[in-house]
Amino acid sequence: QGLLLSWLAVYLIHVRHLQFVWIAAISGLSVLLTCLVQILLSLLADRWFRHTGKLRVYVYMLCVVLVMTAIVNYSAVLVGPLAFSLLLLCMQPNGSAFPLAGTLIANITPPERRGTVQGASIAIATIGGIMGPSLTGPLLQGAGQNLAQGFQTIYLISTVLLISIALAAFLFIWPDKGLPITEDRTL
Repeated sequence: QGLLLSWLAVYLIHVRHLQFVWIAAISGLSVLLTCLVQILLSLLADRWFRHTGKLRVYVYMLCVVLVMTAIVNYSAVLVGPLAFSLLLLCMQPNGSAFPLAGTLIANITPPERRGTVQGASIAIATIGGIMGPSLTGPLLQGAGQNLAQGFQTIYLISTVLLISIALAAFLFIWPDKGLPITEDRTL
């Protein structure tokens, strides 16, 4: 998210050669569509949970959201037609990861630890939102005059990280095992 918010205007101006007025419209549309996708995917996850009764569906949805975000982001900087690239940038499901992760935390963490776990997960997400944009500058600088290639490299790195996180979540988050945990554990 931080990468998109911090560097999208640079990409659209210097690589796609858009005017500022179009960037303002695209930014607003992107936020609105991301909110809509976030609500729809969260509703779908809840419906799937009601059908199965398994918290694991939230892990599946979280993994789908992360992989879809990776594919959409990387595809947006690879495709030639500007309209298709903009459509991909506007249809990102990345915001859906927050309510899905929050739902998992609320259901698998003992009540006396939920604040700590929620705070730690938001801190980790915030660090990613700082690191991504901070590392983008030097990577783009290293690309020299070929900013398009620089953005492709940056989004490829982002894609690999998102898919790795999705794989780790799929392999290691099993919320239906051992619920609930009520014994006192210190962090």
